[in-house]
Amino acid sequence: MIVVDDDAMVRTWVRESLVGTPFEVVGDASSADAAERLVERRRPEIVLLDFRLGETAAVDLLRRLRRNGFDALVLLFTASPVVGLNELALESGAQGCLVKTGSADELVTALGRVAGGELVKDPRNPPAASGPRLTSREREVLRLIAAGKTNREIADEIHDRFAVERLAIVHRTGEVPLGDASIAVVAVAAHRDAAFEAARYAIDETKARAPIWKAERFADGHVWIGHPARTGPEGDES
Repeated sequence: MIVVDDDAMVRTWVRESLVGTPFEVVGDASSADAAERLVERRRPEIVLLDFRLGETAAVDLLRRLRRNGFDALVLLFTASPVVGLNELALESGAQGCLVKTGSADELVTALGRVAGGELVKDPRNPPAASGPRLTSREREVLRLIAAGKTNREIADEIHDRFAVERLAIVHRTGEVPLGDASIAVVAVAAHRDAAFEAARYAIDETKARAPIWKAERFADGHVWIGHPARTGPEGDES
């Protein structure tokens, strides 16, 4: 994992706190530009990201990274509680957030939960203003999409099957107006045919395996739910 924080003391504290744990810090950065270069070079599985990173908001950096195909797990780190940060973290593509005033044990526990596919909400962050409540199915979809599990698995398969040098899969959650794009795929390959084949595979597999494609709510209030999502490539399910 890597640590991105503009406070050198915080970066040192995190490194020392994680010695002897399953989480090895392989690099750190003090700015958004340095973080982008470090992410590209080290390809970490987890990023601990300071919410206020100098003049750059962490959520802006994270959204930019996600658009470029960055799919690692991200835990936002904040010096003090922020109203609505739990919700903002998830909306921005992070797996949760943690207030820095906690202990080293809290940090290790939060990282463990994120690594295990959970979303982390720090109760010290006051909730955002109430709005429409999500259904249990929508909450499950958000959990799966935020974890990025389906996209990462499909991306790994594409790298194995096609001569693709770089791949990004992004799809939207929640209500999507009719006619709006709900998935975008960018595939870079030496040959155009390989890029097209990779993109087709990404779209077909996402449609078959991501729960967000399995439900549709109509104007009269009724909901259509399709077949359960596949859990792996066609023909490879146990």
